[in-house]
Amino acid sequence: MELRTERPAALPAAAILYIKGNVDGSNYQELIQQGRALYADGARQMVLELSECAYMSSSGLVALNALSKLLRGENLPNLEDGWAVLKTMDDARGMTGKPQIALVNPTTRVERVLELAGLKTMLPLYPDMASALAALA
Repeated sequence: MELRTERPAALPAAAILYIKGNVDGSNYQELIQQGRALYADGARQMVLELSECAYMSSSGLVALNALSKLLRGENLPNLEDGWAVLKTMDDARGMTGKPQIALVNPTTRVERVLELAGLKTMLPLYPDMASALAALA
């Protein structure tokens, strides 16, 4: 997995995280650590650009959950709890208002994983960067 970040000038509290390659058990904690670093640098909203993310395992879903909780100011779940960690996303279903995390242009394979895990309805997906940034503004 390769990660690249960008901070849009028009949205100083936002960060864009470009994810390339596979997000799986061997590297998902790197994604969380990058999110923590961005949060420490003032990012309170994140856009994850997924057009070059070829695969996302359940560990990648755990990372998305952790980033979502981080951006809501919640404690991160114990990453050793596996699928039980994903169940903690249920509390996000009723949340309203502007999203703190947006997913942009996921590959078909990644979008299918999100759908099967029930995250597609909880984490907003956008076809392009402009629409994701507009939703965060």
